[in-house]
Amino acid sequence: MKDLNRLSGPWTGLSIQGRRRCHEALQLTISPGRILGAGSDEDGSFVVEGTFDATGQVQLTRRYAVSNLHDGHVDVPFDYVGTWDGAMIFGMWCERDSPLNCGPFEMWPMREEDRRELAIELGELAVSR
Repeated sequence: MKDLNRLSGPWTGLSIQGRRRCHEALQLTISPGRILGAGSDEDGSFVVEGTFDATGQVQLTRRYAVSNLHDGHVDVPFDYVGTWDGAMIFGMWCERDSPLNCGPFEMWPMREEDRRELAIELGELAVSR
């Protein structure tokens, strides 16, 4: 399992909202037990902050820039609860003020060495099948 503490830098991911698949780009700073960063997706720019523990449990809060909110909400937080599995963080997100507005998400580091390692792993899986 990769050490999440060593994966500061560019990340990418996606979340599902209804029938819509939303792609995102993030820049994260990860230190022992903490995640801070910023990013953007189809809904606009956001900041993210959260925590993680030794078991791989991750909790994040995402807040969109007020100028990007198109539905009249002001600084609505979105809570992300997930698991780091050594390759990605995956779990569920929910709008804090509207618990029915939820869906799955995945996010993973996009450093060049991670892309090469993933390509090697995928190549080995294809050969072994």
